[in-house]
Amino acid sequence: MRLRHHVASLSVVAALSGCAGQPPDTTSHISGATFRDTSALTVFIADILANSMDARQSTIRLLPYSGADTSHAGILLSDTLRERGFALSPNGMRYPGAHDVRYAVSPVGQNLLLELDVDDADATCLYGHDGDGALQRVGSCT
Repeated sequence: MRLRHHVASLSVVAALSGCAGQPPDTTSHISGATFRDTSALTVFIADILANSMDARQSTIRLLPYSGADTSHAGILLSDTLRERGFALSPNGMRYPGAHDVRYAVSPVGQNLLLELDVDDADATCLYGHDGDGALQRVGSCT
C-alpha cells in the first residue's frame, strides 16, 4: 500500500514538473527571411539597441545562432553593432557586465515577427514589405 502511495506521489510530482516554466531560449535564429530581409533586420536590431543604451558604455553578448546561418545574420549583426560603437564579448562568451542579447525572427503570414530579448527586457516588432520589397516596421514595437 505504501509503495503504491509513493509511486502515485512520484507520478504527480513528475507530471507537475513537466508543466513548470520552460527555461528561456538560449539561442538566436531567423527563419522565413531573405538575405535582404536579414540584412535589414540586423540594422533594425542594432538601432533598437543603440536607442536603448549607451553604445560606448555597453558590451553585448550575442547568444549563439541556432542552426546554419546561411544569411550570415551573426556576422552582419556583429558588424553593425560595432559600427554603432558597441563592444562585443568574444565568441558569445559570458563576459562581466555584458548584456545578453537574443533575437528570434519568424514568419507571420506575409510579415516577419522579431522578438528581441536583452537581459530581462524584451521587445516584439512586426515587419512587412513596402511596394519595392524593402522591409519596414508595421506599427510600433511592444
